[in-house]
Amino acid sequence: MKVAELEGALLAGWVARANGWPVEIEDPDEPESPLYCRDERGVPWSFTEHGYWPQVKWDQGGPIIEREIAHLTRHGPARWSALANGSASGHGPTPLIAAMRAYVASKFGDEVAEGDTP
Repeated sequence: MKVAELEGALLAGWVARANGWPVEIEDPDEPESPLYCRDERGVPWSFTEHGYWPQVKWDQGGPIIEREIAHLTRHGPARWSALANGSASGHGPTPLIAAMRAYVASKFGDEVAEGDTP
């Protein structure tokens, strides 16, 4: 799957994985499917129940932008591009989506394995 097409729960899951968190997704075909991570005891906890949406929430995506994104540019009312530290880029309808796609691409390349969980 192309990183440029990631959205919803899949994008949030790949951002979490780029942060180094082991992530499971309940239903990869459902954009808002619950995401889970296991703590050190193996107990699952839900990202979505805890409100992990870095592509929507500035308090979560903003620190990633500050740390990982070199440039963020507006190209029109709903067209943004981001360049991650290095050379990976991302595009999207909002600055957060563009930046999170660039961040994921900087860690995993322009494509992630189809059916691979974040």
